[in-house]
Amino acid sequence: MASSFCYDKSMIEIKDNGEPLVEISKYCPNFINGLDPVRLKNENKLFLRKTVAQMLGKASKSLPLGVTFRINDAWRPYEVQKHYYKLFYNRVKKNHPTWGKKRLTDYASKYVINPNDIKRAGHLTGAAVDIVLCKNGKKLPMQSLNLEQDKRNMTSFKQSSDYINFNRQLLLQVMTNVGFANYPEEYWHYSYGDTMWAAHTNHKVAFYGVIR
Repeated sequence: MASSFCYDKSMIEIKDNGEPLVEISKYCPNFINGLDPVRLKNENKLFLRKTVAQMLGKASKSLPLGVTFRINDAWRPYEVQKHYYKLFYNRVKKNHPTWGKKRLTDYASKYVINPNDIKRAGHLTGAAVDIVLCKNGKKLPMQSLNLEQDKRNMTSFKQSSDYINFNRQLLLQVMTNVGFANYPEEYWHYSYGDTMWAAHTNHKVAFYGVIR
């Protein structure tokens, strides 16, 4: 099992370049909107920073015939991130009633960043995207529900089936080829220009900060 990807957020400076958010569909038109039904009521469009949206469009052109992106999340408003964090934290607390606050916070933040942690809240910057693959409109298998959550979420966990590993590697290849970095704990999470990307690519400065 691969080790967790950790980085010292305090060592990375953020110098937001002021690039605007844009509708992803303007630069990457052939994707499926995978936002959860509750958010779709108020957010029927998905946004990323302009350069990130352009990169996504470029990556989509490398996909095999019939394969498209399903974007499950992109830029998140602050209140949405706050809701997700609280929801996940309470779920972990319920499942692990003996854990102390620090352990609960550390575990919850591994998967859903506290919205006030501005150096790690990638989705609030417009630089991060949660993405999987579809073929002819149907989601391709990309995880095994027979594995524990930590293991089935990891990009490089090799005990998944060959077919699942193939689909993950296809996504990884088309995304990293255009400059995205993957968060190794989550096979679906990619970013460019935020602190996670900076740490993964050995940059000392991130050029996208939180947008509220």
